[in-house]
Amino acid sequence: MSETEFSVYGNESLTLTVAGVGTSSMAAAVAYTHVLFGKSKQSVWLNVGVAGHRSHEIGKVFVVHKINDGSSGKNWYPSMVYRPGCATESLQTVARQEVNYSDTVLYDMEGSGFYESAIRFSCSELVQCIKVVSDNALSPTTKLQPKFVSELIINNLVTIEDLIEQLVAISNTLPKLSPMLIDDFVERWHFSVQQKIQLGAGLNRWKLLSGSRSLNFEQLNNYKTSKQVLNWLECEIDQLPIDIS
Repeated sequence: MSETEFSVYGNESLTLTVAGVGTSSMAAAVAYTHVLFGKSKQSVWLNVGVAGHRSHEIGKVFVVHKINDGSSGKNWYPSMVYRPGCATESLQTVARQEVNYSDTVLYDMEGSGFYESAIRFSCSELVQCIKVVSDNALSPTTKLQPKFVSELIINNLVTIEDLIEQLVAISNTLPKLSPMLIDDFVERWHFSVQQKIQLGAGLNRWKLLSGSRSLNFEQLNNYKTSKQVLNWLECEIDQLPIDIS
């Protein structure tokens, strides 16, 4: 596509944005992609990339079940309401390339920037990271070559495509949010543009995890601000049991 800020590729159902290195570039790329294509709050977001690890074999692929930002100390735990076609692993995002592999986790430079940004635009169950090991203690690297990275990704396309298909299937099963439901919230409390995005993502997440349950709106009578409402919704979601059977 003729975009200049980032290299963007796509067809009728998929888009691919090349983010570049670093959390700032990744966050900007996610926001840019949302502006171009984020019309639905049920969109699937997938970060595909490479990572280092102390001992895992080069070329092995992992879905990420925990993300830690090495600079801020923040942690995120992507919800897996699907069955990964590969092993899972923790990911630590660092500001500079890790060459000492001081912990037994995957290391990259973008994951936290991706996840923290993308969950603003979709429910967290539809936001996932998948990483292919590109270097380890026996074979460290100071500069990854594009051709080598491409080969690593190509060799794991079957696993990547299976994950995409599962996430899209989950997204397609989500009932469309009634505009009246969101309007009910907006009429009672003042939501900023960003808060409206969080509200829509939260309501979608509730529908994904709750099945036929209904929200207890009577509890909302005690809340006066939109921030309190969003915190209430998050607490309601956190109390739901997760069933992937």
